[in-house]
Amino acid sequence: MVRKLLTVLFAILLAEPVLGSDPWKDKDYTQWTMEDVQRILTDSPWVRTDNVDAEWLKGAPHYLQPLAESCGGRPDLTKQMHPPPQWEMGTPTQSVVAFQVAWQSAWTIRAARIRLAVLCGRMESDQGEDALEKEPSQYVISLTAADMTPFDGATEEMLLKNTSLTLKSNKRKLAPEKVVIGHGYDQRSVYRLAFAFPRKTDSGEPTITPDEKELEFVSQAGKTTVKVRFQPPKMVRKTGVDL
Repeated sequence: MVRKLLTVLFAILLAEPVLGSDPWKDKDYTQWTMEDVQRILTDSPWVRTDNVDAEWLKGAPHYLQPLAESCGGRPDLTKQMHPPPQWEMGTPTQSVVAFQVAWQSAWTIRAARIRLAVLCGRMESDQGEDALEKEPSQYVISLTAADMTPFDGATEEMLLKNTSLTLKSNKRKLAPEKVVIGHGYDQRSVYRLAFAFPRKTDSGEPTITPDEKELEFVSQAGKTTVKVRFQPPKMVRKTGVDL
């Protein structure tokens, strides 16, 4: 009995590193499974979430959160959903919308997108190699949510003025050079924002050095503020920091 118990415990200990492994560290991207890709695109160091009290949503409280993408662009409804932190202390009184901020220019995120296309049969495995090796000239950070009402009708000028990326090391704020607004059919409602930040200063120096510890992204629209923090030391692939 004791020997059997020790065998079980030993097996659990051996399994722990596998269960807790990160696919972006332990596998070539061509070996990523659908589960690996979904994790990278929703719950990795390159993707941060801010659960915002949605005062603009009336009626019974509900939680709108982004779901992992499956083939065809449809959300994967098989994934378990978790309540927002605001609801953990008692009966919900306010709706919450999860705003997802993703570092789209990172090689890891781009590789996950390509791998998803391959797994879904939209691309051959060798077609994405050239595109993947071309580093974007700017840092691109996207902002999405199931309901982006606060950003509806926002102009490019307004978004550029109220969005920033702050370096923890010296408190310097980087302003986006460009924003691409994803509009709905009515050309007013917004479903996605993509901000482009400079990689280099006017003098040619990198805007974000490899030893930067933390970056804070903030975007505001009216009374709504989306704020998340990225930690470059965790945003790492085999070749180093991946932004």
